Amino acid sequence: GDTKKITQATVPQLSRDLPNLKIAGALSPQIDPQETPDIVQKINKAKPHLLFLQLGSPKQELWFAHNRHLLNVPVTIGIGGAFERYCGHTKRAPLWMQRSGLEWLFRLTQEPQRLFPRYLKDALTFTTHCLQWLPIHFLFSHPSSLQHKAAKIYDLQSK
Repeated sequence: GDTKKITQATVPQLSRDLPNLKIAGALSPQIDPQETPDIVQKINKAKPHLLFLQLGSPKQELWFAHNRHLLNVPVTIGIGGAFERYCGHTKRAPLWMQRSGLEWLFRLTQEPQRLFPRYLKDALTFTTHCLQWLPIHFLFSHPSSLQHKAAKIYDLQSK
């Protein structure tokens, strides 16, 4: 996945860092549904034990969901932009941001046009789910006044 530039930088880097690794192939196509059968055929012909999909989320997950029944690969992993960072194309957040869970904020400052809409959508979806959950949780986790009175009567009788 990703661009040819990233693929061309990643393959030699992996070969240097992991000399026993056998790379069966590296494709960096723009995924066109009409080309998918050819891509699946190339992947299956290479007989990999492991397939990394770097198409970005949710594109890589959707592609795999639609094609997993066609792939003869034991393990498939969606890695997002991991190879971009691995080969030095994009920077990782400073260590203090990584350790404090703020790497997302660093990434947002690096690619605001791409990530802001995604983060906003995710935040709104999460907030919506929380707001839907709260009334249900409140209704079923707190005793009603009738239950509360019954419990008081029971406590008085058992003394």
